[in-house]
Amino acid sequence: MADLLRTLPYELKPGIYWLGICTKGSYNGKPAHGENHQYLVVGTEKTLLLDTGFPRMWPELEAQLDSILGDRPLDYVFPSHQELPHSACLLPLAAKYPKAVIVGDVRDYHLYYPTLESQLTPMLAGSELDLGGGYRFQFLDPVMKDLATTLWGYEVSQKVLFVVDAFQVPHPDPEFAGIDEVLHHPGQCNMFFEELPDINVELAAQIFRLVFFESRYVDPAVTFGRFEKLLESHPADIIASTHGFPIRDPKKALPFFRSINGVASAGNALPVIGVYKAADAPLGSKR
Repeated sequence: MADLLRTLPYELKPGIYWLGICTKGSYNGKPAHGENHQYLVVGTEKTLLLDTGFPRMWPELEAQLDSILGDRPLDYVFPSHQELPHSACLLPLAAKYPKAVIVGDVRDYHLYYPTLESQLTPMLAGSELDLGGGYRFQFLDPVMKDLATTLWGYEVSQKVLFVVDAFQVPHPDPEFAGIDEVLHHPGQCNMFFEELPDINVELAAQIFRLVFFESRYVDPAVTFGRFEKLLESHPADIIASTHGFPIRDPKKALPFFRSINGVASAGNALPVIGVYKAADAPLGSKR
């Protein structure tokens, strides 16, 4: 099983690390996992963490950070937007790394985290951070936006595009048998997208419709035309999603996601068949 063969943290490209866990939950009332990833960029002078995870993930995230950084500080934390999987560990991160600067579209984070107001530094689309050694992190206007403050990211030297909520799917609990409507097969935590044997397009589209409401009404050709234009200016060797599987061959993967967008748009009159709900399983439970 792939989740036993590949453990996190995992170095996607030199200096770019894939962190996080699969959280247990349910989808359509059946046990499922949800990818919940963070990404660490390690330059020669500065380090940056994209997204923070849920508070109950903190012990595991802290251990992963320690295993990579050792005694090095975390210099920047970039919560892509306010939702819990993306910003909720800001408090323990700030306690561990009190000099870390919280960057991104942080216009109202002082309302959520008033004790962190002095660490908030706005970095809007078009801004860039030099992390040293050629590592440059750019903040991008997202093609698919979950919230008004959502930003994407791009690391220039390794050509990694961070797409936050885009290109996500949940997957069934490996301990649960008899699931008929699978988005992909059990036992596939910590896989790359290209390693998945199959994904049900219609069900994956339901998640797309839930997260990106405008996809029900926007022509998929417009959305993916914008995405392909972004790839022209920011060519990607890897596309890294917070809730999806890292993509190592974007050209081969894009037709699949274009089809998901198409089903989501065409399915405007169809009911939303489910939503992923995180379970309250203890952190140490088997995932």
